Amino acid sequence: MERFEISSPVIKTTSDRIGKMGLLLGLTVSHSLMGETGEACGYATKCLASVNTLTPDVAILHVQRSDREGHAHCWGTLGVTRQAALAARRVIIVTEEIRPRELILSDPGLVLAPAIKVAAVVHEPFGAYPSPVQGCYRRGHDFFHRYHEESRTEEGTRAWLDRWVYGIADWKGFLGRLGEDALSAVRVTLPRLSEPLDYGA
Repeated sequence: MERFEISSPVIKTTSDRIGKMGLLLGLTVSHSLMGETGEACGYATKCLASVNTLTPDVAILHVQRSDREGHAHCWGTLGVTRQAALAARRVIIVTEEIRPRELILSDPGLVLAPAIKVAAVVHEPFGAYPSPVQGCYRRGHDFFHRYHEESRTEEGTRAWLDRWVYGIADWKGFLGRLGEDALSAVRVTLPRLSEPLDYGA
């Protein structure tokens, strides 16, 4: 299989720095993953590989609040949430709260994606648990820790899946098995409100 080596001043500097920390950084792209065989680049010392963009059929995204039409607000550590919403053909919004349309549209800069792309809106409080949702709840460290401990073996993984995935009918059942104490432990208790914005003209 043909491979292209990617080498640029930026990558080389990064690689050198990581190498000094005792890590190995390998940068090769398989020809089978590329849409083109390669193209010229001002930063490349060799052939630079081109990879086709991803266009997911559906992106399932968790947000803090949304209206029933799919205008959604999310904030905090977003990762690639906004990029996924724009790249996907359709979007399913899972939201902590359903809010009136006029409230969501009062801050248009926070709207995640055009509502025309939204296939469904799911109201599911604690729907991202054990991951955190800024302003709603913190990370469920204990749950992650138990998962890592209990899934160290194949038998342990099967038992964990039976208890937390296959043995539960729905999300309400998951939260019920989790227990109110676990949810209370991660709920945000000290709000930190941002400064209101002025959209006046």
